[in-house]
Amino acid sequence: MAPRYHSATEADMGLCGEAKSRGGDALYDLPLGDSEEDRTTVAVHPGSGEEIIAASHSGFTLVPVSDGSGANGRVHPGGGSGKDQDESPSRGPPVHSLEIRRKKSEQRADGAPGSGVARGEKQSLLVPCLAVFSSNYNFTVTSIALFLMNQDPVYKDASDSVVGSSTVKMLSYAGAIVGMCTMGYLGDLIGRRLAMIFTLALVFVGALLSSICAWGDGVTVLVIMGVCRFILGVGSGGVYPLSAVSAAEGAGTEQSNDRSMRVSWAYSMNVPGIMFPYIVALILWCTTHNVDVCFRILLGFGALPALLIWLPAWRMKEDRTYVAKDFAKHLAGVFITRNYWRQLLGTGVCWLLYDVTAYGILLVQPEITQSIWDDSSSVTDVIWQNIVLNGMGIPGCFMGILVLKQMGVKWLQFWGFVGLAASAFLMAATVEILKGQAWAQLVLLCIVNFFINWGASITTFILPSLVFPPEVRSTYSGISAALGKIGAVGGIYAMKAILSAGGLTPMMICAGVPSLAAAVLTWFHVDPVPNTWRSSLLQCFGSLAGSCPFIDCRKFRRGSRAFE
Repeated sequence: MAPRYHSATEADMGLCGEAKSRGGDALYDLPLGDSEEDRTTVAVHPGSGEEIIAASHSGFTLVPVSDGSGANGRVHPGGGSGKDQDESPSRGPPVHSLEIRRKKSEQRADGAPGSGVARGEKQSLLVPCLAVFSSNYNFTVTSIALFLMNQDPVYKDASDSVVGSSTVKMLSYAGAIVGMCTMGYLGDLIGRRLAMIFTLALVFVGALLSSICAWGDGVTVLVIMGVCRFILGVGSGGVYPLSAVSAAEGAGTEQSNDRSMRVSWAYSMNVPGIMFPYIVALILWCTTHNVDVCFRILLGFGALPALLIWLPAWRMKEDRTYVAKDFAKHLAGVFITRNYWRQLLGTGVCWLLYDVTAYGILLVQPEITQSIWDDSSSVTDVIWQNIVLNGMGIPGCFMGILVLKQMGVKWLQFWGFVGLAASAFLMAATVEILKGQAWAQLVLLCIVNFFINWGASITTFILPSLVFPPEVRSTYSGISAALGKIGAVGGIYAMKAILSAGGLTPMMICAGVPSLAAAVLTWFHVDPVPNTWRSSLLQCFGSLAGSCPFIDCRKFRRGSRAFE
């Protein structure tokens, strides 16, 4: 009977030695299930000790084939005698532990105890998509509701007090930062499904309470709103890492291309989520000018998407192999012994710099449009202008998704940052030239909005779900998203202060600088490969050809993974 190697040390020493002694490819049986018959045979080339070590450390028992068929290097699809097997030689690359692990998980029966969903089964995007829509609706609607409340003298006086509208917004974003970190952690600790159910419950409760419980004088209403929006922020913030990770892991494959496309389609609900509050506000304001009715319906509507997907979230299947065992000790070890901080520069810090620019422009847009039109716009005009401007995010987002496979995640992010910085600098340079030509400035602002949604908006959401290992993927996705939200808070206050003090020109210059810094970080810290500068430049400009969806630029990027 063929000897079995039951430990990593035995496998490392025994298998490596036998592979070298045979002089040719050695064949080994690899059990893939609980039964003796459920096994495959893999080839191990001489000197391929790293693959053997990786497989043995992954918990597999490797069994050398002793029927004499290993001398000619043939690979059989099953164990046992080679009499009935294909006799054609096959000298493919060594089998890596990741591929072996995937084969093992695909052998599991769907619904078997402890297995959840089979790894090869594709999951619906309904829950991630509507969760992203819900999250972005609730973040955006806070500003619109406060804008409408300022039309009422009672709320306007309260807004100018210590407990003002800025405090309510800050509490919403503070809750989001807390939620991104804690819910990301829970996603690894108890599983993506249970964590998603909990976050959706918080979104529902926070949105509903901020609508029906905010009664009294102006200050009391704002205080209650602030507390409720903090609760909602925790839930809406937690949606970011959980929806991205759930979309990626529901692809049924380890291929980065498939995973990134699924995450990008989930993220595509970001733009409708941002636009929908303006559309609802316009309908309500044109129907009734009652401020109380308008802002309460606006805030309460945010509970509906969370309610609609709560039951599908309960029924969502999950691969339990993604839940970390002894997570607290494991996470502490990861932070101490594993070098994920460089990857965090490419995910979290780039996200932070992106949100400084994006949120600094998007959430100061009402002030920007009013400065362009010399504060002469009515409430309806301001809402319409923001619908038009945010509407540019739809072609921007979908064009980015369309070229994602062509350009690759890294280069789409790089060129997205470059385009965003260039459009911001262009608008800054033409403010004085186009003074008095409001529509021309609005066109430039539309171009800025296009680039806000075209590249980095998509990739900063995708990257954390691709680069980190499963056992800490949700946690690090949450940390990356939280860094982004910190940048958003800083960007909003900084850009508003610069706009008030110096005008539109210095504001747009300050908005473009973080994007340039993020482009540099993307070059060096997102999927770094040991290429020469000439090779890297060829890949970079070759990927630019991929911005046209009808040109296949991937041949220019050979030698770079670029998350394809």
